[in-house]
Amino acid sequence: RRTIRQCKTCLCLVWTDDLDCSYGTRFPLLTPYSERSRYPARKQCCGVILQSASIGGLNPVNAAIKRLIVSRRNRVDPWGDLHAVASRGLFTGNRGCVVNEREDVVRHHGSSLWITCLTEFRGWRWSLARPKRWTPLFFLDDAVALAAGHRPCATCRQTDYIAYRDAVSRAEHSPRPLLARELNERLQAQRLHQGRGLVRAADRMLWRSMLADLPDGTVVVDTNRTCELVLGEHLLSFSFAGWGNARHRPIDAEVDVLTPPVSVRALKGGYRPVLHPSAQIVGVQGIKTEIDTNNTKYQIRVRSVDR
Repeated sequence: RRTIRQCKTCLCLVWTDDLDCSYGTRFPLLTPYSERSRYPARKQCCGVILQSASIGGLNPVNAAIKRLIVSRRNRVDPWGDLHAVASRGLFTGNRGCVVNEREDVVRHHGSSLWITCLTEFRGWRWSLARPKRWTPLFFLDDAVALAAGHRPCATCRQTDYIAYRDAVSRAEHSPRPLLARELNERLQAQRLHQGRGLVRAADRMLWRSMLADLPDGTVVVDTNRTCELVLGEHLLSFSFAGWGNARHRPIDAEVDVLTPPVSVRALKGGYRPVLHPSAQIVGVQGIKTEIDTNNTKYQIRVRSVDR
């Protein structure tokens, strides 16, 4: 009996004859054992086991392997770091290619263009981990994406992009609408200090502000480094499942702000972020929970496929 195991750290499938997966060999996900000879051997697995299952015989089918697969490391938190969690979000987006030839996540970002996109647009399909091409990432909602340093895409979210661009242009008293390149440069300068690695939360640029001066949709950080959404008279804590644990918003408090200043100016200037439905529990009126692009309403749908 051959055992298939899932590595917690690198999320690979390991085929092994014994109980120690560090002696196993890595192969692409969804690869039947009968096709193993088509692929070259890869580096040894780290040996941290998340799941295991025994499958009789030497030719397990794809369906048996699919039951062992966990989510990809492509969910973004407000700090901008990537996680492998099962919870779904409202938006996708990208920041360049973050995977290598083996489809492993090896970099925090691969471009200065950080955008937020629709999960469905004109029936377009894109690989989840295609080397040398942009890698799809996923966000709980607009507030998380803005806090992470992204902006709306000018192609699939044209209406939201124009609203964001015009709000920033008015706030900066620009005689003309800012170009996408200029918005990207401002966001890049306000996201990260110099550093490297997959986890960059410690490199994020925070700035101080009074809570009373912050618009709805801003994400702030408390003394425990918990991310909270400013919404009406409440602060809501972030989780990948949604916003919750609402508490009263102390107006006279000064806090660290995670959302870059340029995006806060957009929120102050009238840009309405699309928030996760869990934000409606506080009873704030006017919460935008669906996307309006190209004059057409796109109700967010969560698909059952792994992404």
